[in-house]
Amino acid sequence: MSRKSDKTARSHDSASETVGTGGSNPAPKGGPDGPPDDFEAQVERYARRPAAWRSPVLMVLVIGICGWLLWSMSGDFMYFFAASEPISLGCEEEGYDLSLAEENAFVQITGLPGFLQAQYKQLGKRYRVYHLIGTRVFVRERLDEQAVREGDEHPVYTGKGMLLDLREERQFARLRSFFEERGRFQFNDPAWILLDGVEPKSLWWVPVASVVIAGILVLNLVMLVRRFVGRRR
Repeated sequence: MSRKSDKTARSHDSASETVGTGGSNPAPKGGPDGPPDDFEAQVERYARRPAAWRSPVLMVLVIGICGWLLWSMSGDFMYFFAASEPISLGCEEEGYDLSLAEENAFVQITGLPGFLQAQYKQLGKRYRVYHLIGTRVFVRERLDEQAVREGDEHPVYTGKGMLLDLREERQFARLRSFFEERGRFQFNDPAWILLDGVEPKSLWWVPVASVVIAGILVLNLVMLVRRFVGRRR
């Protein structure tokens, strides 16, 4: 009887310990994957990881794109600050003075359009391009829908706008090919295209966009420099 009593007491004590501890060891307080120190270290390492937008490769890519945009907009940027009074290139009666012609200049001219013209559509707007007889100046005019439907005769042109080098502008490559094939016009010598109605202050959005793009470029450049300087330290 005494042996049975001892076994019963020991089993009772072990059962009491099991109930008191819940049957298992207590879980660590630090986190599900390990002790507190390991969990906090993982959180700290994750917080130190650079965000995707702070990647050096992405920064270099953004800097390159912003630089290219600023370079491509440089002509329009300079034209915005051109003089408000256009430079006169002359007229048929008094003669033309194309020595005053220069890239991104605000000019005016009067002349008789040639019969050959090209038409194209860009950003939902229709344009026609023709050559002024006796000059090496082409004119790009905007066509309204009525003129497209009914046709339009060529009166003497008198207008002003932005002057571009027709030989250098890639956007007019198809126009050059058209006038070379259909009009046998040679572009070995300087040739100009006047964008009718495009005045300097009409490009107000160019300096605004340039400031924004330049700010993005400088921000990424500073972050890139700080990143490499921080690594050396």
